[in-house]
Amino acid sequence: PTVREALARLRDDDLVESRKGSGSWVKRQPHRAVLRYAPVTSIGDLQRLLEFRAAVEPKGAALAADRRTLAQLEAIDRAIGELERQTRAGLVATEADMDLHERIAEASGNHYFAATLALLREQMSFGINLVRSLSLRRPPAWRERVMGEHRSIVEAIRARDPAAAELAMLKHVQNTRTRMFEGEIVEDEEERR
Repeated sequence: PTVREALARLRDDDLVESRKGSGSWVKRQPHRAVLRYAPVTSIGDLQRLLEFRAAVEPKGAALAADRRTLAQLEAIDRAIGELERQTRAGLVATEADMDLHERIAEASGNHYFAATLALLREQMSFGINLVRSLSLRRPPAWRERVMGEHRSIVEAIRARDPAAAELAMLKHVQNTRTRMFEGEIVEDEEERR
């Protein structure tokens, strides 16, 4: 019933046609703008985006650790190098941050990871820009902690350790959420004192 309903909607939109005895055929593809995700318009949208990223990006990082080529690792190294350079220079570095995440998605060997990040680029850039802009008001240790999270992801990918890459990416996305909505990340009991 679900497939029939989906096909009926596609027929209503004149995207597919049914041919007796041979099934449904694509007549035309929708415009790319239809595939764009809704813009971030609220704090709830940012929270949902981070939930989505926490579900998707860690698996992409794990696959990147398992499947990355030398050329892809070099692209990841260039991306993290640029992110570090811009961060040290006190820049927001939103594009450099996005570039690193996109290089990791490409290294997954599954084009759906890269395509998903490309579709979410505007929304992710908004969230990254917000968090990174707020971090410029914090002590340098704050920004260094974020760079450390990125380095952990890259090192796990370099070491071909899928479990460590997945965990490092999950921790990074979860910490991004915490930094955005709760403030400082406390790593251990000594930092609490």
